[in-house]
Amino acid sequence: MTLSDLMFWVFALCLAGGVVLSFLSIDRSVQRRWYWSLVCIAAAAGVLSTYPTWDRAAALGFTPVVIMVGLAYLATPYIKIGGKIYSFVDNG
Repeated sequence: MTLSDLMFWVFALCLAGGVVLSFLSIDRSVQRRWYWSLVCIAAAAGVLSTYPTWDRAAALGFTPVVIMVGLAYLATPYIKIGGKIYSFVDNG
């Protein structure tokens, strides 16, 4: 297994883990921390998955961040800036 194959699977598992978190009944602040940690790991894995050619590295680094920020806004209360939660839906 090459580094790019390994990083692809890390990338995929992080995105899947971020989605699964919204279905677990654990403290919301813990969910939020896990979610954004997985997004950062997925972005790094996306960049490293292009090794050794580095073509499309920026796109694979930004793609999970853009997708997961969009999902966080549309379906979860995971965007919290300055104590205020930004979300499209009211999650109580």
